[in-house]
Amino acid sequence: MMTCKMKSTSCCCSLQTTAKIIGSVDMLANVTIGVLYSSRIVVNGPFDVTIAIAVFAFILAIFSILLIYGAQCRRRHIVMSWLIVQLLERCFVAVFIAVGLVRNSLGVIPIVFILFVIILAFYLWWAVCCFYFELKNEERADLNRCDSLSGQPVGYDENADVF
Repeated sequence: MMTCKMKSTSCCCSLQTTAKIIGSVDMLANVTIGVLYSSRIVVNGPFDVTIAIAVFAFILAIFSILLIYGAQCRRRHIVMSWLIVQLLERCFVAVFIAVGLVRNSLGVIPIVFILFVIILAFYLWWAVCCFYFELKNEERADLNRCDSLSGQPVGYDENADVF
């Protein structure tokens, strides 16, 4: 069983508020990237690559909206979908940047900046992951709480059909 020791982030917000803020900023960033790449204002590259990046950014924006909704309603399964997609995206970007660094041999300052961004991205992911574990622990505590009269877990219905 994995637990998370983080109860609030460095900005003294609850994990739920932090997850909402991260989802909102992530959504705005992905919509901006999607619009810029789909309109081809900023980039002059192959058409299929720019459209693929724009579609991917809009898909990430949808998952960010799901994170905001999951945090608001305290639904851990919805939060989990954002965690999986973001972990895959962050690992992909880290590998892509590492290949670019080897290929282009950048200076020290861009490498330090890129490493800072990657570390920050994984910290934000970890904050949402801690919120997920908080929801999971709350759900487990609710299931373990017993009704004082029947001795059965809360939500237990002896007349319910068992499949």
